[in-house]
Amino acid sequence: MPEATTTSSREEIADFYDTFNRRLIGDYLKGNPRIEEAIDLVKRSLPTGPARVLDIGCGLGFSSHEYALAHPGVEVLGVDISPENVRVASALFGSDRVRFEVSNLRDGVVEGPFDLIAMIDVHEHIPRDAWAECHASFRQWLAPSGALVMTIPSPEHQRYLMEHEPEGLQVVDEIITTQDIVGIAESIDATVADLHYVNVWKRSMYVHAVLRRDLEYGAPANRSPRKHSPAWFRRMARRLMRRRSRRAHVLRALGPEALEGL
Repeated sequence: MPEATTTSSREEIADFYDTFNRRLIGDYLKGNPRIEEAIDLVKRSLPTGPARVLDIGCGLGFSSHEYALAHPGVEVLGVDISPENVRVASALFGSDRVRFEVSNLRDGVVEGPFDLIAMIDVHEHIPRDAWAECHASFRQWLAPSGALVMTIPSPEHQRYLMEHEPEGLQVVDEIITTQDIVGIAESIDATVADLHYVNVWKRSMYVHAVLRRDLEYGAPANRSPRKHSPAWFRRMARRLMRRRSRRAHVLRALGPEALEGL
């Protein structure tokens, strides 16, 4: 994440996300449909061959791990502003194809090109006055045929939180509109290839967007299974089975104290 505005220092933001780690472990253990829907979007957007992926705001590292699992030729760099998140991510999911680094996106840790940049619920936490510098970096890091995949809370959801549940907002939480997404695409020399609302716990709660530099006309559609179809039920069954192994995974990597209260 870039340098914060005067309202929140970089250290304050890092400290906030250090304390967020327990919540991320809980999401991993129990499963979080918002995160898993977003991971599925990124996986569907991956190239079929060898690729480098930059996972910005990687948190616990589960997303980075899933991208590497999707294709044997994928290598992932997960970056996060929180040292605690990176420590835990490295313990849980670090491998020869997945590595994690502490970065605020301005410190030289990130070096492109990347075939895909993933931002799961991250862009809204970048201060708006830092967007221009951030997007200039994305434009530099993205490969000529690359894609930026974003998931963000919808403007309607953000406004609802601001009015009714301000405690649900994070230290920086911008409203990102459709016009903003079009502007982001233009700033990184890409095209909005996909933009749609997603129902999670409430209707139209999140927005998924894929910004591509090489929009393919006429390519076969890659549709996700419709909810309540047989394929959807199979996918849900697989998720339930995976959850059984996650508690053992955390126990082995982090010890019993990581599971207390979760």
